[in-house]
Amino acid sequence: MAYLPAAKSASQFTQDDLKYFRIEFNDQTRDEFFDGMGGFDDPDKSPFIGFCSQQSRSTAITAGEDDNTVELLGHLESAMDDGLESSSIDHFMVTLLGYLGYNINRGAVSGQAMMPLEICGQWRSAQVDIHVRDVNRDRIKYLQVNKTGGSNVDLEPQLMAAAVAAFAVNNNDSNLELDFPCLIMCGTYPTFYRITVSRALKNAVATGEEPAQPTVVRRFNPIPLDDRMMIHLPYRREVVRCLSACKRFL
Repeated sequence: MAYLPAAKSASQFTQDDLKYFRIEFNDQTRDEFFDGMGGFDDPDKSPFIGFCSQQSRSTAITAGEDDNTVELLGHLESAMDDGLESSSIDHFMVTLLGYLGYNINRGAVSGQAMMPLEICGQWRSAQVDIHVRDVNRDRIKYLQVNKTGGSNVDLEPQLMAAAVAAFAVNNNDSNLELDFPCLIMCGTYPTFYRITVSRALKNAVATGEEPAQPTVVRRFNPIPLDDRMMIHLPYRREVVRCLSACKRFL
C-alpha cells in the first residue's frame, strides 16, 4: 500500500514523509556547497585564537586565555558530554554563533522557536533548537536542531518540516521560494544544509499532495565522522571556518 502522509508535528516527520514530498539530498564538497567562493581563513581574533589552539578549558586557564575563550571551551566540553541533555549543545552553539557574528546586521541568535505548520489540511507545530531572526523584518534567517552524540533520532525530517514552516512564517505572498542555511549538530559533529523551500512544496505539505517537482537539498559534512569530533583541533578549526563562511547565506 502506498504511503500517505498524515497531520503531525515536525518532530514526527520521517524519511517516508521526505520521500512522499519528493525531498532529496545532494552531498557536496566544501567548494560546491559554498559555490567556490573561498573565504576560509583561520580565525584571527578572540575567542577563536584560543578556542582553536587550546585543547581544553583547563589548558586555556593555565595559558592565561581571556574569559570569553574559557567560557566557549567550557560550553564545548559540556556539549561533548553525551550524558548531558542536548540543551548543553544549545548553549554552546548560541555562544559560538554569537561570537562569529551571526547577530550582526539586525540578526538575533536565539534558542528554541515554535512555528505553526500546516500539513494535510490541519495545523500542527514545528520546533527548532536554535534560530537566527532578522529583528527588524521579523524573518527567520537560520535554523538548527541538535541532539546528543549518543542519540539515534533522525533529525533531517524534522529540519525539513521546520524549514517549510519558516517559509510560511516569513512569506508575504511575494516570494516563490526562500533559502535557509541550516545545521544539525550531533554532539559536536555538524552537518550543514542549504534548503530552498518553494511555494509549491509549502502548498504540497499543507494539502498533503505529492509535489510535481522534487526539492533538492544541499548537504555538506566538513569533518570526518569519528569519536573525536571537535576534540581534535584541526576539526575544530575547520568547523569554525565553515560556520564563519556560512554567514554569507543569511
